[in-house]
Amino acid sequence: MFNLTNKKIVTIVLMLPLFLCLQILPGLAAGQQPIANSELEQKVQALAAQLQVLQAQLSNQKQVIESNVNRLSENKRDLSRNREHLQKQDYKIEKNISGQDGLTNFSKRLQTVNEHVRISGLIEIEAGFSKDYDNNNTSDLTLATAALDFDVNLHQYVSAHLLFLWEEDDTEPVDIDEGYIMLGNTEFFPVYFQVGKLYVPFGSFESNMISDPLTLELGEARESAGVLGVELNGFYSSVYTFNGDV
Repeated sequence: MFNLTNKKIVTIVLMLPLFLCLQILPGLAAGQQPIANSELEQKVQALAAQLQVLQAQLSNQKQVIESNVNRLSENKRDLSRNREHLQKQDYKIEKNISGQDGLTNFSKRLQTVNEHVRISGLIEIEAGFSKDYDNNNTSDLTLATAALDFDVNLHQYVSAHLLFLWEEDDTEPVDIDEGYIMLGNTEFFPVYFQVGKLYVPFGSFESNMISDPLTLELGEARESAGVLGVELNGFYSSVYTFNGDV
């Protein structure tokens, strides 16, 4: 009897702490549950606040990106317009350069022509006033002479000469006064040969008078002739031949 009773008491003593633990743990667990939910709610609220901040920042970044995209589009349009303007300017510059090249080429050609062609001319105007014994006054103004002269250097030893002449009441219309080709160059070689329509070298008719001297009217001869001449150190001599009218 005593041993059985002792065993029951020992069993009850051993079960009592287990019972107490089973009674206390649910209470402790029930007491800690509100603390865990409160922390979780705080963390959720903090995360929600951070999410709102991130959403606001994302919205701002989106607006900045859209603004940059618009600026880039405007810059692209400006670049396109500037490119078109530069292309037009390049075309104008190329056109101007081409025009300048054309002018340069024309200037070079004109310079080349000037090196080989010499053009000269003459205009003489005569004015007169007279009064006779009956006190009658007369006056006159006329274009006496107009001439246009061309000298062409075809080669160092070949040249050509052409003279158009107009004289009132004498050459109507314009007359070819002279036209000949000269073979030779007295600057390098004293002998030369002329052939064509020219004034043959017969006499010297230089005068400072207004009107031509009578010797010129009588002795000057313009014929289609050939002239062989020599000019050396200020001395010259020539022979000529032409088909006369006699």
